[in-house]
Amino acid sequence: MSEMSRLIFRSRCRPRRCRRIAEVSSTHRISQTSVYKLGGMRMPRSDSTRNKNAIMDATLACLNEKPRATVAEIAIAAGVARGTVYEYFATREELIGAVFERTISRTEAQLAALDLARAPWECLEDLVRSSWRIFAQSTGFLEAAQYEVPAERVRDFHDRPLLLLQPLLVSGRSEGVFRTDLTVGLQAACLYAILHVAGSEIRAGRLAENDASRVLRDTLHALLAPVEPLRLGRRS
Repeated sequence: MSEMSRLIFRSRCRPRRCRRIAEVSSTHRISQTSVYKLGGMRMPRSDSTRNKNAIMDATLACLNEKPRATVAEIAIAAGVARGTVYEYFATREELIGAVFERTISRTEAQLAALDLARAPWECLEDLVRSSWRIFAQSTGFLEAAQYEVPAERVRDFHDRPLLLLQPLLVSGRSEGVFRTDLTVGLQAACLYAILHVAGSEIRAGRLAENDASRVLRDTLHALLAPVEPLRLGRRS
């Protein structure tokens, strides 16, 4: 084929080839909102969200059992490669911080959902039923978080739930169903501490999950129920 023939051939084929590429691209185009760039590749956003959630769930579970768990151990638990973890979180500190913030949000959501219009004891039992698992899942994790999360955020994790508990306690005290010889602040701190201790006991296997709600209910009742003044009789 002469040089002139090759030039003519190329000029005739190029537009057809370009049109074909355009047609294929149009047919298989994926919207920007449905994909996520990961390691130079594009993956469906649903897969990206699923991987990220799996990594965060594995972080909470691993650190709850082993506060010094490595990123490699977390990746194995999440079922992803170690490098995949770093695609979402640049450092172990950033990963723990993200899980910490999610734990705060979940705890606050549970407490904020309390219906204070109901009877105080019913409201308190709802709190026990809905919250003890969160505390059981976060006790060990908080040990790891205190080394990676700013101290003020750790204090905030403890302080804000206490503030959310106080309206419940005030309501019960005003109705005469909670004791008033202790301050609201002390009652809230004790209640919160009991939930955390129960979580530790469950994690250590010393308290069965099936018994958790009953044990917590009875413990909190002993803490908050009004007590009769101690009357000392004369000795005969």
